[in-house]
Amino acid sequence: QDWLIGKSGIEKLYDNLLRGVQGGQRIEVDASGRSLEILDRKEPLAGSQIQTTLILEVQKAADEGLALSGKAGAVVALDPNTGDILAFASSPAYDPNLFLVTHGDQTERQQLPSEIISRPDLPMFNRAVQGTYPPGSVFKIIDALAALESDKIDPADAIYCPGYYLLNGQESKKFLCWKDKGHGRMNLKEALVNSCNVFFYQLGLKVGPDPIEKMAKKFHLGELSGLGLPSEREGFIPGRNMFKTKIRRWFDGDTLNFAIGQGTVLFTPIQAAQLISIVPSRGRIYRPQMIKEIRSPQGDIIARTAPELLDKFKLNDESWIFIHDALTQVVERGTGHSCYIEGVHIAGKTGTAQNPQGKDHAWFVGFAPVENPVIAVCVFVEHGLKGSSGAAPIARKVIESALIQAKILPPKAEPPRPDSPQEDI
Repeated sequence: QDWLIGKSGIEKLYDNLLRGVQGGQRIEVDASGRSLEILDRKEPLAGSQIQTTLILEVQKAADEGLALSGKAGAVVALDPNTGDILAFASSPAYDPNLFLVTHGDQTERQQLPSEIISRPDLPMFNRAVQGTYPPGSVFKIIDALAALESDKIDPADAIYCPGYYLLNGQESKKFLCWKDKGHGRMNLKEALVNSCNVFFYQLGLKVGPDPIEKMAKKFHLGELSGLGLPSEREGFIPGRNMFKTKIRRWFDGDTLNFAIGQGTVLFTPIQAAQLISIVPSRGRIYRPQMIKEIRSPQGDIIARTAPELLDKFKLNDESWIFIHDALTQVVERGTGHSCYIEGVHIAGKTGTAQNPQGKDHAWFVGFAPVENPVIAVCVFVEHGLKGSSGAAPIARKVIESALIQAKILPPKAEPPRPDSPQEDI
């Protein structure tokens, strides 16, 4: 009998518990190979049972949202109060059963897995933890908190956005806003709501790259999340010290790109989910966990996980209050409005990241309800063009599902059966 071995994800991490113990028997045979007597027998033992933290309906909403987009991407949803992972999706996915073909033609057994491995859309690449991408305007959350804590800007001060910024007044050093005609006069809150690049270019220069880098590292960006899945990547947070030679140093242009989450800034989707989960917890960083409990084959509890606080940091209360309100306004009336749900306050931030290999990537991060969050979510869509249209609608479906499961929203009415009689209204 073929023996199954966990090759990726949780199945690989906990293979020794899941697999159990093979059984068998020793048989005495004669010279012709005929069985004469069973000498001894060893009964097989079932493996342990692992219950995950995933919520089925929230996971389904994540999978369906990515599938409907028709693009590659990832969704990671966390409980910001515990670090429990509520949904964890990477698209495109693949059918792992194709790797279990153990009978039939040898060519068939080799061909099916190789078709998956050779696909150009990389279905075996877990984008949630392995994909590193520029976060775009999602990074403006870090900028804003760094600015508020540095006291180098007044949140009420306004900057005029004509649609571009000329570094040192030089036309050859023109940095564009995403809105061609500009946003006009913007203060910090309005700049977050409308995701104005020109405001954040100048904020980056006023605050400087060092406080921004320091704030990013408070959020553990550029580090492994702590989930422990194989092949997770760290991402990257740049800074002045990244250049070790005299040939290259940090320029103001690097600061401008840094301030809008471009250049060499790299996130994984799970890091972005962790970032937004830290905002409602006011600096508490929980280890992301996907295992709820482990039971023996007899049903006895072997282990049960508890929330694990990895780190915590303090910011001024005024900074947290400001960022909560600004991110709520992003969804209420700003670039994240397509994540709006009637009767629920949702805080969020869109991101559109330039991609030198093709069309822009789309991001959305958010948490809900603002008053007592039960979910923090990151949606990333490769080549999704805009966070507002490519990622925020998927996040809405995921958040809505979580709120229904938490009984904050009523269940959706089931659609009528096609063959059921319809009453005139």
